[in-house]
Amino acid sequence: MSAVEIHLLLNHFPIVGSLIAFVLLLAGLLLKIKAVQNAGLLLLTFVALLSIPVFLTGEPSEEFIEEWPGVSHDAIEEHEDAAKPAFWCLLAAGAAAGAAFFVNRKSPTPKTAWLYAVLLLCGASFGLMARAGGSGGKIRHPELEDVQRVPLPDTMPGHEEEH
Repeated sequence: MSAVEIHLLLNHFPIVGSLIAFVLLLAGLLLKIKAVQNAGLLLLTFVALLSIPVFLTGEPSEEFIEEWPGVSHDAIEEHEDAAKPAFWCLLAAGAAAGAAFFVNRKSPTPKTAWLYAVLLLCGASFGLMARAGGSGGKIRHPELEDVQRVPLPDTMPGHEEEH
């Protein structure tokens, strides 16, 4: 499997995974369910680890595609500029989540301050990852540039003609 294939295969996991981890952590905190908190912490740790091959295959993917006709160098640079802080934030969130998991697991009562700190990092990671993913989509999907201006077709459900 090539670096490009790995990048394309795994690049959605940090985005979706950090969102699911955020929801689990928030639910675990609100409902005070330690197992749900731990599930969110473990998922976030796993997602952070999974982001490493995504990040490392970014540069080879850029080198592969940057000279293709219709590929915007500006879109590649925008994606790269968005991906770096997203990656480092997710790594920090994953490291904090791993540490919080071990602290939470050994303690009879959850360490709420740790969990809220991880939740904050996780939310920031998701936002940054979503931004990086959106800019990455524009590299080979120029139609995303003006997607706000594209009307729904008349055949879409919920877009029936009024008589």
